[in-house]
Amino acid sequence: MDKSSYGTNPDFAKALLEDPRCRLARVEVRARGKEFVEESRYPKGSPSPDASTYFTNDELTAKFKDNASYILPPNKIDEAATAFWDLESIRDIGEAIKLVSI
Repeated sequence: MDKSSYGTNPDFAKALLEDPRCRLARVEVRARGKEFVEESRYPKGSPSPDASTYFTNDELTAKFKDNASYILPPNKIDEAATAFWDLESIRDIGEAIKLVSI
């Protein structure tokens, strides 16, 4: 951690005023005598004018499965992921909630 630091982006407020959807983020990494910089105006999954920030259904399902893997057994994860894409056919939402409960 001695080699890590963080701070606020000085342009964040200005970017937010220009576009309320903007969440300006910047990462700078110095390694092997070089500096690598990446900046993003919109986080992945945000409603933005940048289509590359949209989640596909497959990406959203993968994110759900990854997050759920910390608390749910694999069989419940797959069943829940399938059920959530077909909520309109579930008669009792309590059944869907059971899928994400331990």
